[in-house]
Amino acid sequence: FLITVLSAGLVTAHGQLKSFVVDGNAYPAFDPAFDYDAKYVSKRIEWGFAKGRGGVGPVERVDGKDVACRFAPLKEPGFAAPARAGSEISFKWLDWFQSHKGPVITYMGLLPENKDPYSAEFFKIDESAYDPKTRTWGTDVLMKNKNTRTVTIPSDLKPGTYIVRHEIISLHNALNDDYVKKSSGAQFYPNCINVEVTGSGTVSPPTVGKFPGAYKWDDKGILVN
Repeated sequence: FLITVLSAGLVTAHGQLKSFVVDGNAYPAFDPAFDYDAKYVSKRIEWGFAKGRGGVGPVERVDGKDVACRFAPLKEPGFAAPARAGSEISFKWLDWFQSHKGPVITYMGLLPENKDPYSAEFFKIDESAYDPKTRTWGTDVLMKNKNTRTVTIPSDLKPGTYIVRHEIISLHNALNDDYVKKSSGAQFYPNCINVEVTGSGTVSPPTVGKFPGAYKWDDKGILVN
């Protein structure tokens, strides 16, 4: 019985963030098991999301709304973490499975006036993918660094409120064309936080698109041949 309970807990916590450090200040991550109540959401910088199948778990459709910031319906965070352009953001994951290899990617997008994350146009600021020299994936680097990925906000970025979208894409099921066409194959673990960027920057980087929409099931790096 004890083994069953422990195993269930590990599955439920699979792919969940523990905390963030934004420009030197620490913030707790959102936990759908405890924080979905409005009084807790108001104290978080992360977009609140519903529980998925089996707990937190992955998003398995590349073309659905859940690929934006995890499982709908989303709840806007209570505030945005202040951050100077050029400062760092660290994402601390609760756990990760060695067998679930893939890239670790971070995007930013200016928060739309309607505060709709599905309308935000995102640009990439960091990617840790496959290194053919060491034969390691971004997830290997993540685990080596105690399940933490640190990224830098562009130093010349125009001030404003941004959604920072940080994700792991697990590719252990992304090998079969027929399976992929039905449910994307790759597993997505996106998380979004709000950050208020300050500074004298003037740059608005070119965007890759919205989520959903920026990815297709047969994109290189999502479908693995």
